[in-house]
Amino acid sequence: EDGTKPKVFNYTGPTSLNLDENCRYPEIDFTQYVTVTDNCGLNSVQQHLDVTGSFLTIQITAKDNAGNTNTPFSKIIDLIDITPPVLTCPFSFTVNSDPGSCGANITNIGTAKATDACDANVRIQVDGEKNFYPVGNTTITYTAFDDAGNTATCIQTITVLDWEKPEIVCPAPVSVSCVADIPSVNIAQVT
Repeated sequence: EDGTKPKVFNYTGPTSLNLDENCRYPEIDFTQYVTVTDNCGLNSVQQHLDVTGSFLTIQITAKDNAGNTNTPFSKIIDLIDITPPVLTCPFSFTVNSDPGSCGANITNIGTAKATDACDANVRIQVDGEKNFYPVGNTTITYTAFDDAGNTATCIQTITVLDWEKPEIVCPAPVSVSCVADIPSVNIAQVT
């Protein structure tokens, strides 16, 4: 009677796996990466997979023709999130400057949104946001960070237009009777 259990050893497979955009690891038959031996012939070799956090634990069990089963062979594989978050910027927009001002006070420029298949709490950093935006273009940069260190960036542009016409104040009229009495023009006095 066969009382010898099969042996599973010599793992030669991957030690880490990249997760896809849906945060899933690839379907792999890990039994192909071990050596399995038995003195009287094998009946089956099976794998059991268990994910805990960013680790995949593989357990491989072999059963021989006599019904003997080995103590499960275990290997831990790192699961690596390589997909950046999906980041959506608020729309770029154009506004007129505030009356009598060379810019605009804007209190709501919108909100960026980010999602990530592996991380429910994506952090968004905002660079360039202000309360007062000067005439011209201002760029707001949004960067999303997931727990694995992957990032995504988008840009919003806020354009402030100077819509007010310039005002000119002329000097008071001057009455002269001779050409020699005409004062010289001081351009610095013209506003």
